[in-house]
Amino acid sequence: MRIVHTSDWHLGQNFYRFDREEEHLCFFEQLAEVLRRERPDALVVSGDVFHNSAPSISAQRLFVEGVMMLADSSPETTIVITAGNHDSGSRLDAERLLWRRLGVHVVGGCQRLPDGTFDPNQFVVEISGKGYIIAAPYFHTSNYPLASADMDREDRQRGFFDALLGSVGDTGLPVVMMAHLAVAGCATLGHEDEPVGGMLKENLSELGEGYDYLALGHIHRPQQINPRVYYSGSPLPLSFSEAYSHFVNIVEIAERGALPTVEQVEIVPQRRVKTVPQGGAPLQEALDSLGDLDDADDSYIRVLVDQEDVIAADAEDRARKIVDGKACRFCEIRRKPRKYVPKNGDLPEITEIEDFTQIKPIDIVRRSYERKTGTAMNDLLIEMMNRAIELAEE
Repeated sequence: MRIVHTSDWHLGQNFYRFDREEEHLCFFEQLAEVLRRERPDALVVSGDVFHNSAPSISAQRLFVEGVMMLADSSPETTIVITAGNHDSGSRLDAERLLWRRLGVHVVGGCQRLPDGTFDPNQFVVEISGKGYIIAAPYFHTSNYPLASADMDREDRQRGFFDALLGSVGDTGLPVVMMAHLAVAGCATLGHEDEPVGGMLKENLSELGEGYDYLALGHIHRPQQINPRVYYSGSPLPLSFSEAYSHFVNIVEIAERGALPTVEQVEIVPQRRVKTVPQGGAPLQEALDSLGDLDDADDSYIRVLVDQEDVIAADAEDRARKIVDGKACRFCEIRRKPRKYVPKNGDLPEITEIEDFTQIKPIDIVRRSYERKTGTAMNDLLIEMMNRAIELAEE
């Protein structure tokens, strides 16, 4: 079986104040060319089709036009799309029957039986004579469907994936499973909004055994977790920290149990993301670097300022005047963060999500503030935040 694996399209994202529809169309054109050339048995899209759960009309139209373009580029290819944490599963499911008429399988959530259990076959797409796609959408860890009515909550996730993998039987044909989550050992570099305490990561053992290739979504950086487990990554940079190469994966599996061969095909973004100067500089020097940009460079630009003094209030206005007439899209001036080390070491470390249950809210706020600004909260800010916390508790 031969598949193409992609994820995290984030249709409808505005990059700062800029619309990205043309960039996503450019991606669809490149992906359509991959399908025309490779003629895969399946295209799998592992979640985060949209950037938010209530996409705009233009984003929904872009989704329809893009998927139709992909379907036309290789009519024999089965397209399988699952919901991610940014998507509304019910919104995607509302049109699943219509998409099925066009050979596109959209899986947004789970159709549960009266006792809370489910039929695992609703997540299985058979590629006739080639193999199976197990299309698992995103579920919060506390809301996985019940494999059996008396199953304990802590067993639901493993029970769900065991039921899915067990439903395909042993036909000798390859099995590809899709999922949208972070697994232990993945590199989250590029997720600028990762919370204090880190991102919740699942052990691979919770996803069961028996798949030949696990097509993951959610993490934007393309990477291999083990010989059978891959993130394709997002096709476009979604933040300035994603200034690395982006790909889709071409996967070939000879037979059930065989290791997959995986080839990355680079997706060239219509617009790149750039930080100038790369390592930061005092404001005037940073603005001079902005002026040195080639007039035809159409990248998104962030100016990185590295100085002790407060950044002048008119800095962004000055930056916009400098780029006037250039092709680039100026987005922001960002102060280079400094790692702040408390002199008295009074703040507890936050390394795991579980730490939040043992730490006062004000200490969490202080730690977050320090990470973002490189400085400590002053007494007035602490007093104001404590008062806000008191009001919330009341």
